[in-house]
Amino acid sequence: MIYKEDPYIEEDFNATIGSLVLRGYLELSRPNGNSLEGLVSIPQKSKNQVDFFCSLLWPFIECYWITCLLLFQLQPEGIPFNSMIERCQWLADNLYKQGKCYCAETISKDTIQNALNFFKIFNVIEIRSGKVYISPAYQKKETFASLVISINRFRKNRTSQNGHDSPGDTITSILAKFPILSKL
Repeated sequence: MIYKEDPYIEEDFNATIGSLVLRGYLELSRPNGNSLEGLVSIPQKSKNQVDFFCSLLWPFIECYWITCLLLFQLQPEGIPFNSMIERCQWLADNLYKQGKCYCAETISKDTIQNALNFFKIFNVIEIRSGKVYISPAYQKKETFASLVISINRFRKNRTSQNGHDSPGDTITSILAKFPILSKL
């Protein structure tokens, strides 16, 4: 159950959730006896294990989010792939130093390349002649903004008290918290 050929296949997802329920890491309640829908929750006794699992994923989520922030600022003429990676590293480093990014692993070139490859696979960006472009499907600011906000929801410690975004924030309010983006 560690490696799945395609984790996006619904059976694989359901099998993974089922395995986590069997191991006691998650609880699944089914309102109205519906076997297809349910509410997944974390039992108090499993909080430490789930926090550990999350700590393995948060650096990647943070990197994908920072890469997405930079892509949001991308001009129509595109940017060379290597420059994109360098800019992501610069942005991640500065956000880390400002305390707006919680983990230094976000600066990793390999993780940034993985984020860009992920965005390419999911048609967020195109890479042509060694340059990164926003794909036509994401050229509308609203479409891209919803992607940034979606990734933002999974970041660590997202509360207004610690400087992160609240669930109702818009892309404008998120970007306003990062004036460093104007230097790119």
